[in-house]
Amino acid sequence: MVTGRVDSITDDRGDPGHAKEKPRGGRRTSTSCLKATTRLGVARWPVACRPDGLVLSQRKYCLDLLHDAGYSDCNPADTPMDVNHKLCAFTSDSDMLLPNPDYYCHLMKKLIYPIVTRYDISITVGIVSRFMHAPRISHLQAVERILRYLKFAPGHELVYKPSLTLSHCLSDTDYVESRKDISTIEDPFDDSPTYNIPEKPVTFVEGASYGIIILAGLGVASVAAYAVFKELIFQPKEYKIFGKALERVQNESQVKVRIGSPVTGYGQETRNRAARQRISNRVWKDEDDVEHVEVNFYIRGPHGAGKVFAEMFKDNSDKQWKFTYLIVEIVSPTHAQLMLESYVPA
Repeated sequence: MVTGRVDSITDDRGDPGHAKEKPRGGRRTSTSCLKATTRLGVARWPVACRPDGLVLSQRKYCLDLLHDAGYSDCNPADTPMDVNHKLCAFTSDSDMLLPNPDYYCHLMKKLIYPIVTRYDISITVGIVSRFMHAPRISHLQAVERILRYLKFAPGHELVYKPSLTLSHCLSDTDYVESRKDISTIEDPFDDSPTYNIPEKPVTFVEGASYGIIILAGLGVASVAAYAVFKELIFQPKEYKIFGKALERVQNESQVKVRIGSPVTGYGQETRNRAARQRISNRVWKDEDDVEHVEVNFYIRGPHGAGKVFAEMFKDNSDKQWKFTYLIVEIVSPTHAQLMLESYVPA
């Protein structure tokens, strides 16, 4: 664990033996921090303390990587990946598997370390590392593009300003021993101002409009609920008369003899389900304020079909529905007309 300032400079390999102590403010600088950085596994990237802050760079490592891979004299590229280069596990028959996948895996292992300070290639390295199990020519071309980009800009570095404090450092070498210690370095953007944007107050007009919209929505919902409740609880008069007339026809032996049983009734001769459920009707009141309901519907049995004409009125004395007339016209198999009910006033 390291705390405090780093005021010493390492060489390109981070060897503490090459560190030079640098006096500061009439006080000798200790190399304990530098030795700690080597123990923490950062020997692959030089640590330096410049007047502008703590610097982490991997320039020499990138140059050595290019030399080992044979790309020291390659043409540099200004981007780590071609935007039109789409990588996948298999593209075409011409994209053959590499005869020596160990070379590809070797390059990938070498590219793992630069991403510690080179965030510009971290995403690209992550993409090409997906194909280490079966690398192809297109995958190797993508890795070569990364190497050409390192040739273009090998000296990218991280600089931490002196105003920041190196509070805790933890390397992967002692990760198992100190699992509970977390590597934290103060974010350089912590000092940036935070703008608290207040919410816009709701005006009286806006509040009133919202209230009107809510009331309108509640009104529409209430009307819909009432319509559903009325449909389910209060049966319309025409359907009540239709049910009484159909029940009377189904119990009539003359009808069953001609068209068979069971007898079904429906509104119209069509395959439209909604239309079959609509019953032709007429509702009115006579001069004595007696309510009348007239319905017409079709019937069908196993052996034939017909049409029913019915009218009922509501007797004001006992509040019961009674037939004015009920006529069944048999259409098939043979034409016939049956008078099942006929009201004769007393």
